[in-house]
Order: sequence, then structure tokens, then C-alpha cells
Amino acid sequence: MGIDLAVVPAIGIDKDFKRIGHAVKVARYAEQIAKMEGAHLGVVLCAAYLHDIGIKNAEKKLLENQKENAEHIMVTDLLRNDLNMVSKKVRVKKFKYLDKIESGNKHLLQMSSEIIGQLENNWQENIGTILDTILPAGSITGTPKKSTIKLINEIENYQRGFFTGIFGVFQNNQFDSGVMIRYIEQTADKKFIYKSGGGITLDSDLDSEYNEMIEKIYIF
Repeated sequence: MGIDLAVVPAIGIDKDFKRIGHAVKVARYAEQIAKMEGAHLGVVLCAAYLHDIGIKNAEKKLLENQKENAEHIMVTDLLRNDLNMVSKKVRVKKFKYLDKIESGNKHLLQMSSEIIGQLENNWQENIGTILDTILPAGSITGTPKKSTIKLINEIENYQRGFFTGIFGVFQNNQFDSGVMIRYIEQTADKKFIYKSGGGITLDSDLDSEYNEMIEKIYIF
């Protein structure tokens, strides 16, 4: 999603698609969950990262990483299935392309895929139903969705609130939205908390996952 820095509206939607209280949030490098424009619905999956694009053969190493590729293919297929529930002629428009994210002296390679489908002509009347069907974001839950959501709720000992929920803008018959995967939250006692995370699979290396999360945090 082409959002570098965005102030999120005061009313938000949490990971379970429930409207929750007032707060001020700031999101950076938001991952697109749904973009509806004309008769098209699109999703951009941003998954798989490699820090310091100056290292030798960085792009090749990321594209050939077995764990990152397996995770990316899995979630791409999940998002394709999600779009099939709300649109027609779903296809992967761009697969495993690389973006370079730069902030200060930090550099990050990001592997993404774009999935698109064709909406009904009256999609504007059914935005709530469309979002309710495809949420929570597959890139957040992993697959199968119902089982992983159950595990997350059992393992985590706190409510995420806005974190990994979505925000969006609807105007001029266009709708664009993103997942709050890295953002700053102001708490009720005026403190600021920066939240980030990453995907864990059976093939994950714990040290690598932790270091990747740190790199994503401090690129802000």
C-alpha cells in the first residue's frame, strides 16, 4: 500500500471487525488489505523481509529463502481464496516482486504479491459485508484462519485492540484500507507504545524472526 505515514481516524476497527473507542494512531508502511476502485478489488500481500539491502546478493537470497517462500505462497493462496468469496475472476496480478524500504540509515527489502478480482457493480452498497467476509487479514492470521485465530486467542494474554486491525478511506466511489501491522498508540495515561510483529511457522528460526522484527521496528 502506498502509505508512508498516515494518521488513523479516531474511530477504528479491531482485529475481530468490531468498532472500538476513540484514540489517535499513527501507522507506517501499512499493508493493504482491500482496495476497491471501479469494478476491481485488490489486495497487496507484503510478506518476507530482509534487512540491509547492501549485503551481497540480497535480492536473490530473499527470493530463494525456502521458509519465506513457503509462507508467502501459503498466504497468497489464502488471500486469493478470500477474494473469491466476494469477487469474480480472481487472479494473482503480480507475484513475489521486491520493494526497497528506506528510512534514515535503515534499508529493508520487502517481497510482495498483488491479487485482484472483479466486483459487482453495486459494491459500494456492500462494503461492510465485503470486509466482514475477508477479515481478519490472512497475512495476520495465517491459515487455516479459524484454527489460527483460536490458537492466538488461547495463547495471547491481552486484547490487541487496534493492533492488526484495519483503517480505511472511502471517497469518490473508491475505498482503500490497510492493516495496522506497525504503529504507534497513545494510551489513556498519555504514554506512547510502538507495536510490531512477524509471522511464525514451523520452519522459523527464532533468532532470525526476532532480529527481523527489530529491524522492522527501528526502520520507523
